[in-house]
Amino acid sequence: MLSEEDFALFTRWRVGAFGRKLREICEDEAFDDMTFEDKIGACIDAELEARDSRKIDKAVRAARFKIKGACVEDIYYLPDRNLTRDRIAGLASCAWVEARENLVIISESGGGKSCIAQALGVAACRSLMSVRYARLNDMFREINVARGEGRVYDALDRFSKPDLLILDDFFTTPIENPLNAVG
Repeated sequence: MLSEEDFALFTRWRVGAFGRKLREICEDEAFDDMTFEDKIGACIDAELEARDSRKIDKAVRAARFKIKGACVEDIYYLPDRNLTRDRIAGLASCAWVEARENLVIISESGGGKSCIAQALGVAACRSLMSVRYARLNDMFREINVARGEGRVYDALDRFSKPDLLILDDFFTTPIENPLNAVG
């Protein structure tokens, strides 16, 4: 029988999900009919799922989305939108990101462009791709501040390195650029 100290080792060894699943298997009689290999396989699957979940959470945080809960499952397919579940499912597969293609979402103001773009960004994070979301004006502001601090290449890297760059509010607000100011 495994002791509490034994189970604590799984956390110390950074395989906590494996240990939690093992504890569940040991305590639940429903698992008694499983083979040893099936039990170990279930523990390994639990650990892999937990690690992927942490990677996705980290990618979503790094993307800096404004709509925290955006996801393709919550997109509304209203009759007046030229939007179908098949189209969104195709875009959510992220094949266009892997092919280095661009996507432009065009709609009237308030049409849900930002929500759809961020939901597709979350889909890319779920595919373990790196994503960066920014309003166009904020991107230029960050680059200009970095230019003034002598770190412009660092700022450019933050926007050029991700697999997917989502630029929102494209030319809907004035671009602040002190280098172009007349004075």
